[in-house]
Amino acid sequence: MSKFQEFGLDAEQMYVREDKTLQELANFFGLSIQTLSRWKIAGDWEGKRKKYRGTVRSTIDILEDVLRGKAEELRTMAASAITAEYTDALVKLVASISKLKKEDDIRVQAITVMGEFSKFVKRQGLDDKKLMPITKLIQDFFIYLKDI
Repeated sequence: MSKFQEFGLDAEQMYVREDKTLQELANFFGLSIQTLSRWKIAGDWEGKRKKYRGTVRSTIDILEDVLRGKAEELRTMAASAITAEYTDALVKLVASISKLKKEDDIRVQAITVMGEFSKFVKRQGLDDKKLMPITKLIQDFFIYLKDI
């Protein structure tokens, strides 16, 4: 089994989704930074990291900033100026943030489970012919997670 088959997907996920550095990955997996750097370039890990950062996480951050601004407004408003529409907008904002965080948590949990499954598969000592379809399914599953 090649180093990439053994560690590549896990290293990529840790780089993209957990913001690990190549040095942290090298220490964790016992690989050279040069090897990880080749994988990073070949697999466009940097592009995937930027795309991941720009999806759910940034949306949550934006909504939380809006909510903080609304909370600050609320502190200075007279009680009579707080309308049902304003309150409804705040409730919807909080609900949206909660929903997005839950979806993000589901992705993180799925990635964690698939990471453990990948480790399990690697320990089975399968030859490349049997391992490749499983590896392809895992990669396809991660792509699927990105799109939900």
